[in-house]
Amino acid sequence: MFSMFSHPVSYLVLTHFTQWSRADLFNRYDFGPSLNMARYNSAQPPMHYLKHTTNPVAMVYAPTDILTTAKVMKITILKNYI
Repeated sequence: MFSMFSHPVSYLVLTHFTQWSRADLFNRYDFGPSLNMARYNSAQPPMHYLKHTTNPVAMVYAPTDILTTAKVMKITILKNYI
C-alpha cells in the first residue's frame, strides 16, 4: 500500500483513511470510546462539515484512483454541503 504514495505517509493518516472508508462518514480520527471521551467529550468522533470551513476546499479524484470513486466523492460533497 505504501508504494502508491509518492511521499511518506504517517500511520495515523492511513488509519484515518481506513476509518473513513469503513464508516462511510467524514469525521475526525476515532481513537476508541475512552480516548474519544477525553479528546472530544463524546464516545464517537465529531463529524467534519466542509460547509463550515472558511478556506476554499478542493476535492480531487481520478478515474484510476484506488482510494475513492466518483460516486463516493459525490456522496461526500452532498453530505457536507447540503
